[in-house]
Amino acid sequence: MLHSSFQLIDEATDLSGGRVTKLKQFIAKRYLINLQGYGTVILRSEKEAFEVAVKALERYIRRFQRQAKRKLQAAIDRNRALLTTALLPGVEANPPPRWRKFLGLGFDRDQIARMLDRELTVAFGSVDRLIENMRLDVVFKGITYESLNDPEFRRVAQKAIPSIAELHTEYDAAKASTSVESS
Repeated sequence: MLHSSFQLIDEATDLSGGRVTKLKQFIAKRYLINLQGYGTVILRSEKEAFEVAVKALERYIRRFQRQAKRKLQAAIDRNRALLTTALLPGVEANPPPRWRKFLGLGFDRDQIARMLDRELTVAFGSVDRLIENMRLDVVFKGITYESLNDPEFRRVAQKAIPSIAELHTEYDAAKASTSVESS
């Protein structure tokens, strides 16, 4: 059996989403700190700015979706027509057996072309289905007490975030205040 692939759109086009990916990577590089083996963290002091950047990226994604939807159907139709033209001679010479019940014995080139175009239309999928899956998910999870007491986690975190001397401090009782209030 022979398998082949066909790129629906060129990666260099503005439909590829490369700019969205670059913006996401910029935000991740600017705000997120990778703790090898533990995931990604953000400093509490950076969380608000990070959320603003994420909201801006979400707005950009929505604009990109609207623009892409308009352009993508034209690209799909154009590439499907090119692929149909390229594949038609081979498929006409040897139509898939599953088509025989639709074609009968006296089929012609136009019938084969319609069947091929129909199958490619299904294979390429709908623009709506392709576009609807574009979304940005951000999930915040807290660091557990167990993690904060894990020596390996502390080592990895302090190596990744050298500006932090301690991840947390514990007291057996309430921390004493150095200021005294007078009544």
